[in-house]
Amino acid sequence: MAWAGRVAATGDLTDSWLAAGVVHRQLVGSELSSDDRRRALAEMWERIRSLDTDLLGPSRGDDLHLLFVAWDAEAVSVSGVGLAVVLAMDDEGPARPWIPEGHPLCGPPGIPRRRPGALTVDEAPAWVVGVASSDAVPGLEASSIRTRAVGFR
Repeated sequence: MAWAGRVAATGDLTDSWLAAGVVHRQLVGSELSSDDRRRALAEMWERIRSLDTDLLGPSRGDDLHLLFVAWDAEAVSVSGVGLAVVLAMDDEGPARPWIPEGHPLCGPPGIPRRRPGALTVDEAPAWVVGVASSDAVPGLEASSIRTRAVGFR
């Protein structure tokens, strides 16, 4: 399992740091109970959905952007919230669109009321790059993106 995200990014530094710490502790607080990618994703989403939003600062988690990548011997599954687009990158070469804007995986930010779905593929690129919905700019060139990457190879 690999993940990347942000929360309270529009708050002051202290609010952002504290909120990120709350989410981080919730996600890494204990070992996953399963090596199965689907069960692992379900467990991580339950951890997110059970967050005490009072600890997430003024935004109360409404600005959560999160990307999960889980894999096992059979396949790779990608799930997230608050993403405008998901890009793929190999170890060499520029980022390219992988999951386009408008795909159900690319929804609004925030703590989801229901567990988000996942895209499952037999094989995924070396790097998966989530672009937060608030970062999306018309004409964004995928080849210029080299940040916010989750590597899982």
